[in-house]
Amino acid sequence: ADISHLLVCLVGDDGQGAPCAGTSRELAATGAASSLGTTTVTFTTGMWRPGFSEISISTTYAGSAEARFAFRYLDDVAAPVLAVLPEMGYASGGFPVTVHVGDFVAWPENATGAATSEPATVDVGSVRVTAVASRTAASGTALTFTAPPAALGASAVLVTNQGKTREAVLTLEYINPPSVAGNFTRVHPTAVDMYAGGNVSVSVSGMYAPASEADVRVSIEPPGCMPPGCMPLMGGVVPGTLVATVAATSFTVMVPAFTRAAGDYGDVEGAVLKVWTAGRAHLASSTHITLEDRASARVVGVSPSSGGAGGGTLVQVRVRDFAAVASGNDVQVITPSQRDVVDSIAGYDPTTRVTTVVLRTLPAPASGPWTMQ
Repeated sequence: ADISHLLVCLVGDDGQGAPCAGTSRELAATGAASSLGTTTVTFTTGMWRPGFSEISISTTYAGSAEARFAFRYLDDVAAPVLAVLPEMGYASGGFPVTVHVGDFVAWPENATGAATSEPATVDVGSVRVTAVASRTAASGTALTFTAPPAALGASAVLVTNQGKTREAVLTLEYINPPSVAGNFTRVHPTAVDMYAGGNVSVSVSGMYAPASEADVRVSIEPPGCMPPGCMPLMGGVVPGTLVATVAATSFTVMVPAFTRAAGDYGDVEGAVLKVWTAGRAHLASSTHITLEDRASARVVGVSPSSGGAGGGTLVQVRVRDFAAVASGNDVQVITPSQRDVVDSIAGYDPTTRVTTVVLRTLPAPASGPWTMQ
């Protein structure tokens, strides 16, 4: 009945010591009432930092007793909205959106120091959605939600938590899905080994945004490939490489190995690489790549192509996809009647995959053209 026997304290950072001692600060008790063994105490809070703290209530009447409980101090200012990603989406909605918020009260620490999350609401235009909060940094929170359908144009994004609302500086722009195929803005590299396959990094602007790698379709069609006699190669996407927005989609294509007809050799230029989102084959984007025959060595140049029958002519022979050689001793040059002498290995160009062999001709038994291996 006498509140003078009550001490109400905000426990300090150390949480130690007697009530209202050390780093604790006393709060003003304004009333108390007891009924059937339960006592109700009314007090006025003091200023303190946002988050959970402990309140201590103790009595000096008929002995000493203390009770502690967690009390949450809220920030008086709404958390600033730092970013809305992506900034655009289709008017049909259904795409994931993440709003990055700084100093967010929806992710406090409770009295034991463990992280807790509470639901927050996000208003997109006139539609309210529930977001899932997750911590991104010591003073940051990411709110993830599914965008609702909306009319074309910009919709304001407002974040509300604990009765406080903050409008995002950026809006969420709703646009129509693309009605035409997108354009390739990056293809690297533009050639792969046809027998081993390889990866090609691509970016496509205006592509109908896929939700995951599983929604991306890839085909590679050699020139003149027409079903049923020739079927396109079906590729895939390297897991973890998809970055999809409405404006641009980037990922790494897996080009499979190519099986060609017996007796065929040489590069296959102008193979058509197509990508599209599942269910949107009519919006397939296409570009060209080269399937390189890196297993068949072939002469691509001889200079000069003639010399005196007496021999002694230095000839540069350029061979593509030649086996690695360390010196002229690793190379043989054979004509129908003799072996010419390899003078040196001029070098290897990794860009063109060409090895240059320099040989010195021997006297020929007769003039005329000779076949050289």
